Amino acid sequence: MNQKQMIQKIRKLVIKIVDLNNRVRFIKIHGGQYQQAGLPDLMILVNRQHFWLELKRDPSDIPTEIQSYNCERLAIQGFITGFVFAKDKDLWYTSNWRKNTMYNPMPFDVFFADSIR
Repeated sequence: MNQKQMIQKIRKLVIKIVDLNNRVRFIKIHGGQYQQAGLPDLMILVNRQHFWLELKRDPSDIPTEIQSYNCERLAIQGFITGFVFAKDKDLWYTSNWRKNTMYNPMPFDVFFADSIR
């Protein structure tokens, strides 16, 4: 599953979970020479909650140190951060992924539903 397909699937899951009265905004972060290195790929805004998510194609696609560092810094500032990866056509979320160790992965829809309540 490529990144575009992952974003489309995340969008469908989020809209399905979120009450229609809530405003949802999806912002794809595009890297470039004028962009800070290692920022997460996707920001989702729901009812004043900010989700910063780094997207990985599969569990073997390990985040770089700068990606992990930026997720940690954003979490310290009060944002919800983590990594989303595809496995068997399902999306999974983990909050911490360092040096080949993934901590407590869970289905993305379960994580998101728990986070916005």
